Parts: sequence; structure tokens; C-alpha cells
Amino acid sequence: MGFLANVADVLVGTCCVSCRNPALGLCAECAAAVRPHPRIVRDQPCRVAAAGEYDGALRSAIIAWKERGRFTVERPLAHLVAASVLALEAEGPIALVPIPSRPDRRRARGADVVSDLARRAAALLRSVDVDASTVPSLAFVKRVRDQAGLSATARADNVRGSLVARRVPTASVVLVDDIVTTGATLGEAVRAFGARGLSVDGAAVMADRS
Repeated sequence: MGFLANVADVLVGTCCVSCRNPALGLCAECAAAVRPHPRIVRDQPCRVAAAGEYDGALRSAIIAWKERGRFTVERPLAHLVAASVLALEAEGPIALVPIPSRPDRRRARGADVVSDLARRAAALLRSVDVDASTVPSLAFVKRVRDQAGLSATARADNVRGSLVARRVPTASVVLVDDIVTTGATLGEAVRAFGARGLSVDGAAVMADRS
């Protein structure tokens, strides 16, 4: 991380979110472990590309970013999303549509972290001449429970009818989320766009947990 990062580690006790060695976000070894290796991991409810598996250093980085406010890892995580978007090979201008955080989670975190991640990924894509923008189209219209610990069927029941597409992008729609587990939330997003007569070109996530 360089001399200044090492000084910061000594002064403020910052450590790698994965291995706990001194670092401002990820140490060099753990950063190498979360480099993107995007692939298509499923075809339903749409084509889904993931940049890695939900384990090891990547799992630690996602948890630290999402649940502990360690936003110093947002940039490398945005690279994962950008790589997944490219793996989808969507045509024309691309609208990155983040899966919104539940209102209670957004209040607790002080931010809609997936939306922030999508914006950063869009900027990275534009830096390599990909016409990408972020369109926060989706919104919750009913309360849903935390999905953790629910079966695939229970997850689908929990999110059914919970999202609406308030804006209709004029570009290829690519959903953005942190991880894919059963695909229930992505399926609900696909349904919400279908209700507006729009198809979804794919979904880009950092990690596959299925």
C-alpha cells in the first residue's frame, strides 16, 4: 500500500479487512485474492455474471464494506462489478440499475451501499469507453424481512411484489447487487421491469453464493 499507508496503519491501527495485517483496506495479498474472474453463473431469472465466489478474502471484504462501513474497499469491489458487467456483453448504452437496500438497512448504514457501488462501477466502465450510467429505478413498495436463513421458496415469497420500477431506462438494463444466492431478489426485479414492458439484459454481482 506504500509508505503513507504504512504510516497510517501505525498511527490509527488500520488493518486489512480480511487477514488483519496492517492496511487501509486490503493488504496486497488479499487484494490479489479478490481480483475479478467474471463468469456467467446462471441463466435465470436473467443472465447473471459474478466476479468471484463468496468465500475467503472476497467474503470478508464484502461483509466489511456492507456491514461495518469499511468503504476503503469500495473501489476494488467496484472493479468486480464492472468486470461482471463486461462479461454480460450487453449491447449499446448500459443502464446499471442497483437493487435498493431495504429502508431499515439504509437508515442503519447511512447510505444505500449498492447504489454507491453501482455509481463507482459505472465510472470505471466509462473510463474504458463503455457507455454506462446508473439509473436508480427500483423502489420497495412493501416491507420485506431479512433474507438470511430463509429457504429458496421462503425468499421468493418474502420479496414477491415488493419492488416497482419507477423509471424506465432507455438503455440496456443491467441489475447490480452484491451477491447472488437463490436469485429471488433479482427475479423480483425482473418481474418489476416486466410489469413496465421492459426486459432485463442481465445482472452483475461481485460474488456467487449459490
